[in-house]
Amino acid sequence: DVASDNQKDNERISTTLNLGYRTELSPLSVLQLDANWSKSEATATNLSSIGATLGATYNRELTPDWSVALGYRHRIRDDDVTGYAQSNTIFLELRRPFVTRF
Repeated sequence: DVASDNQKDNERISTTLNLGYRTELSPLSVLQLDANWSKSEATATNLSSIGATLGATYNRELTPDWSVALGYRHRIRDDDVTGYAQSNTIFLELRRPFVTRF
């Protein structure tokens, strides 16, 4: 992967791994598990950044138009410049698709 900014061109080596698993628990509900890992390294400076995300989401259809999703996500980032960080997210989403015509 080659990226460019306004000052100079920088070459970066990017490696990613994404895994996902989805299973229907019933005709109205789905469980989804995700795992993502990435590493990015600047070839000129050897500075690198590693990130990982683990998540689980339970989706339930309420009506043909409405659904609810409940989930958990754990994120980790280890960067040579900014250091190590991690976060946890718990979410509840009410979803409805909207279709418009122009």
